[in-house]
Amino acid sequence: MTFSALSAQAHAGGLEGEHGDESGGFILVVGFLIMLILDRARPHAEHMHVHSHETSPVKSMKAVASAAAPSAPRTSSRALLADSAVLGLVLHCVADGLALGAAAVADDTRLSMIVSFAMLAHKAPMAFGLAAFLLKRGATLREARPVIVAFAATAPVAAIATRLLLGLIPLGLSTEVLAARCLLASGGTFLYAATMHILPEVLQGAAPSTLAAVAGGALVPALLVLLSGGHGH
Repeated sequence: MTFSALSAQAHAGGLEGEHGDESGGFILVVGFLIMLILDRARPHAEHMHVHSHETSPVKSMKAVASAAAPSAPRTSSRALLADSAVLGLVLHCVADGLALGAAAVADDTRLSMIVSFAMLAHKAPMAFGLAAFLLKRGATLREARPVIVAFAATAPVAAIATRLLLGLIPLGLSTEVLAARCLLASGGTFLYAATMHILPEVLQGAAPSTLAAVAGGALVPALLVLLSGGHGH
């Protein structure tokens, strides 16, 4: 995902002229920081809710009983959507949709192919990963299904909205650059969701082979970026 974003940013930089891709790292960090701010702003109310149940053993027993009641699944899907990791992935899909919509406006076949490849290359693995994450959290298939549907629908809806808005409102920025920057911001949101929420839970008590796979998955995109940068110059 990040490799494709950097490739798109470099391509847009070539269209813009000199130093067009120097802002890539900054935009990636901005996406990461947006998720950090949203994540830090949310748990305060949740922690207050948890502490209010911990003040009394009777309240704690009632909380456990209500969680085990048959009516719990009615709100579990909503609670899953409010999870920080899931919210990060949904925001990531929004940024992906913005990039896809901007690329659709641009008269650049190569950029459109780069963005489309980025979408296809990581959406399916992300969907499987999200499903595995939700099931590991204890969600049933019925509870996880609305979350997966929301995840799958967010990017197309954002892409269509972006395509329509860019046709009506000129932003004074080339669609190539806009698509590349949206991809980079999207990569930043995904990095936060993965490093702060998903990986710690997945790697808890993980086998050495799992750790090796994660390390390899982190190194391969970095090597691809280095190789791409070397050929680009």
